[in-house]
Amino acid sequence: MASRVELFPHLAVDAEAFGALSCDRQIGMGRGPIPWSSIHLYGERCGLVKDDFDRLVRILRAMDEAYLAYFKEREK
Repeated sequence: MASRVELFPHLAVDAEAFGALSCDRQIGMGRGPIPWSSIHLYGERCGLVKDDFDRLVRILRAMDEAYLAYFKEREK
């Protein structure tokens, strides 16, 4: 069972974005990453530009890598 950690308050927006965008991933032959187009549209909708958008991408990609690695390990 995975343990839960308390989320730092400044990451709440990123966690919300990850939750919303996780619904866009492909799950046919296996769990896929969140599509770039989904992140781009989300960033546009939120009015994120330049450094703020780049930060969102880096954080979402890091969260997504951990998420995918977790499920890959569980499938073994």
